[in-house]
Amino acid sequence: MYVVIEFTPGYLPENDDPPIFDQWNEAVNYVMAERQNLLDDDNNYDILDEGKGPIEFMLDVGDFEEDGFIYFDKRKMHDLGRLVVIRPYEEDLDGS
Repeated sequence: MYVVIEFTPGYLPENDDPPIFDQWNEAVNYVMAERQNLLDDDNNYDILDEGKGPIEFMLDVGDFEEDGFIYFDKRKMHDLGRLVVIRPYEEDLDGS
């Protein structure tokens, strides 16, 4: 089993109930869909020069590599980025 975790590097994940998958390829498909959602979201685009200039994508989204990807928000001066990674799922010690 595999879990998909999204977090800011250096901080704990915020999601207490991350998605869990039985198969590696299911987790990869989920991560790729999340990456595509970032690319497709109109809120991540900005029209420059009050609507007269080009449209600029405001995220720097990395390629899927090995087990996940990272993205940065170019609108933030000191953005640490967000990692979206696949990890083996480990049950809690109490069996839940």
